[in-house]
Amino acid sequence: MKKMFLSAVCMTAMSISLFGCAMKSPEEVIKEGVENNKSEEIINLYKNNKMNEELEKVFAQEIEKKSEEIYSFSSEEFVDSPYYINTEKLTEIYPVTEDNLDELSEIIALPKYAEVSEDVSNSILNGLTPAVAGYSLYQYGNALEEEKDYANALNTYQNIVTNENIKKDSTIKNNAIKKAEEVSKHLLINVGETKTVGNIDFTLEKLEFSHRVEPVNKPILYSYYSPDGDKVYVYLKANIKNNSKNDLRCDEIYDVEVIYNNDYSYEGFQIVQDDSLGFTYSNITTIDPLTTKGVDTLVECPGEVETNTAAPVAVKIVFNTGEVFLCNLR
Repeated sequence: MKKMFLSAVCMTAMSISLFGCAMKSPEEVIKEGVENNKSEEIINLYKNNKMNEELEKVFAQEIEKKSEEIYSFSSEEFVDSPYYINTEKLTEIYPVTEDNLDELSEIIALPKYAEVSEDVSNSILNGLTPAVAGYSLYQYGNALEEEKDYANALNTYQNIVTNENIKKDSTIKNNAIKKAEEVSKHLLINVGETKTVGNIDFTLEKLEFSHRVEPVNKPILYSYYSPDGDKVYVYLKANIKNNSKNDLRCDEIYDVEVIYNNDYSYEGFQIVQDDSLGFTYSNITTIDPLTTKGVDTLVECPGEVETNTAAPVAVKIVFNTGEVFLCNLR
């Protein structure tokens, strides 16, 4: 009986030894888990209290390596990767809007489910967020473009272009630049061109830098506008025809935003051309049905916006209907 017991112990020890040889180490579990997106195995390390500080560092390093790979993915490669976010499924559990796109990485990031320490979680999320959010934003822009919502699609692509956390020559940034150029063509308006927007005809008469803006019709006494100090105006002159059956308030038709060097934004104020006064205020003036009035906009900008001729200057015209048109001043 004693001999049989010793034999059983030996067999058990041998089995444990053989099984141990076949088992993966925690480091291997982490590396394979990140590489193959097997979050369950990594979570089990936490559940079984096997994830120590050193292993968490390995975890963070592996995630960082993987996140770097995302930057160089082509669109086709990304779709086949574990980081691709299925739009339909995602919408069911987490509605996609421009406001929450930066949080998308939390949905698929392993640390959220593994309950890692805060430092490691932040390290991992910081590595994943630019790439994941960038591709998600790109998909969102494509959806807007398909819906012919060109203004919001352009804004979405530009958010990728100006995001300094996404590498400059990465596939996603280069694709976003191309898409922004394509979408912009749908929104362009040139000086001298007329666009029908809702119940108005909008004609862009002039767009220029100016240090002194005077009315078209000058009475004996008239006022003019000049910017403060060494600043400069971007002057947009427009004629607006009211095709509706009601009076149209001049301050409720459109707004203008000047975008300098794809990064700096400036908003202006409107003035109305008046035959007897020269200029009058937009908030006290209306356009009668089937008549046309000059409703202009002045946007005060730093002098650099005019003098730095290497930097682009775009003008965004946003109407109260939600429609948007763009004109390149430079």
